[in-house]
Amino acid sequence: MMLWVLEDNRRARRFYESMGGEQVGQRTTTIGGADLTEVSYGWKDIALIA
Repeated sequence: MMLWVLEDNRRARRFYESMGGEQVGQRTTTIGGADLTEVSYGWKDIALIA
């Protein structure tokens, strides 16, 4: 499983990291005319987070 979250969303990033997510990618996206950085978190085995 993989998901994307805004880089500046520290609370969400800490949550995903506490659930064993590992940062696996980064991209820039435009939302409302602003360029924002997103990072992706991935899990090799989602059974570990249940």
